[in-house]
Amino acid sequence: MPVLAFLYDNPDYTGQNLVIRASDGDLGGLTAAVSSLRISGSGYATVYDQPNYSGASRVFIPGSYSLIGTAWDNRISSIMLSDSSLDPYY
Repeated sequence: MPVLAFLYDNPDYTGQNLVIRASDGDLGGLTAAVSSLRISGSGYATVYDQPNYSGASRVFIPGSYSLIGTAWDNRISSIMLSDSSLDPYY
């Protein structure tokens, strides 16, 4: 199953949302506004705090994540999806 990312501008997976089906270097209206996200499928997502996959990054494996109270709340500006499993021991 391909990896998908569901981005939300509010906590608890509510508010304006965006479904990402392919890597996106610019999140448009959700740039630096994501407060919760879900990753599904067999793969992982790498988020960046700058457009075009630059700046600080963090990897998210499939699951649901609240970013409230973390360094990544309202910080994601681009996202790269990878359709392969992430070896947690790498």
